Amino acid sequence: MLTTHKIALDPTNVQATRFAQHAGYARVAWNWGVTETRRALDAGEKSATSHYRLRPLWNRVKDELFPWCREHSQFAAKCALIDLSAAWERCFTDAKKDGGRKVRRPKFHSRKRGQSFRADNGRGIVRIETRPEARPVVVLPRIGAVRLCEAPRFDGPIVECTIVRTGSRWFAACVFDVPDPEPRADGAVVGVDVGLRKSAVAFDGGRVRRFANPRPLGNSLTRLKRANRKLARSLRIHGKDKPSNRRKRVVGELRRLHARIACVRNDHAAKSALAIAKTARTVVVETLNVDGWKRLRTLARSTSDAAPAGFLTRLKKTCARLGVNVVEVPRFYPSSKTCSACGAVNGGLGMDERWRCPSCGAEHDRDANAAVNLWRQGLPSDVEAVLDARQGAVACEASTGQGILECPR
Repeated sequence: MLTTHKIALDPTNVQATRFAQHAGYARVAWNWGVTETRRALDAGEKSATSHYRLRPLWNRVKDELFPWCREHSQFAAKCALIDLSAAWERCFTDAKKDGGRKVRRPKFHSRKRGQSFRADNGRGIVRIETRPEARPVVVLPRIGAVRLCEAPRFDGPIVECTIVRTGSRWFAACVFDVPDPEPRADGAVVGVDVGLRKSAVAFDGGRVRRFANPRPLGNSLTRLKRANRKLARSLRIHGKDKPSNRRKRVVGELRRLHARIACVRNDHAAKSALAIAKTARTVVVETLNVDGWKRLRTLARSTSDAAPAGFLTRLKKTCARLGVNVVEVPRFYPSSKTCSACGAVNGGLGMDERWRCPSCGAEHDRDANAAVNLWRQGLPSDVEAVLDARQGAVACEASTGQGILECPR
């Protein structure tokens, strides 16, 4: 099984400069490939976007066009062309993102839009070494040993390694090949409802756990607006073609703010997903149309702040790593509209946090009721058929919001 671990790096100033140079080398190779593939497509050449055609062409012209490239690892350019070929393949096969949007044609990369490059050339090229009484290091081609801020959590060969800059820090996103986990035999069936008010509401047959939404974007919105106004004033007064050190500082402040928002969101998602998966045998989740939520003006910012799709992805990866089975309920299953006490469907349910069933009169907490209904979907058919009165009473009490365990972080 392949699993990813993103580790913060502690490079020296020389190594950080080498990182930036390799990222620029990968960007140059990508942009050259975009130009070449567009020319070949216009000329009607066969296999115009194949990396088997692009790489020999690149090797013939790189020394003449970019003589400085000999100082850097050629793996960065090679992997950039391979990624470009894969991007064209997704475009031609009518691949679509979630929500039905078609994948667009590859575009030119700008030096202002982030820095990253692939440092590997297959399995075993990049390795992590541990040293006694010292921090572990990752050994990269042409760069050498770079200190890690923490030890890796997985043992196994590194299949891929991408060096990426987030804010003002450098990270190594390593893909490890680890043994497949054994399916977990113990644990409970857990229904997980993902939302915006709370990141997740989980029900395991006896209690409801709520995981609070940290709202990192909402809490940093004032600082983001202030930094964006500074940048807008600089562009309006001095013009876009006249850079300055003050503008660079403002851009750096914006990048650090966005990096902090992403780190808070990812940290909360990782901890919440682990808390759910480590006590479960089966996790039942919904298939959400998050892109549809973002099209609604009243929910766009809240959806981007909560990032429910990212939380579900993190939860599925954590379950796969721990051997927990994941059951995905169809998108149009009415988990929130179905009464967990009598099974009636309230078709006219709005966005209210609490609602009363028109059939049996039971009052429900919207998120907890959805978690209970998802939990029922994960039970075996014979167990669900003989669900006794005590379990039904516990489920009904949980859906009303009683006995809820708050999990703030």
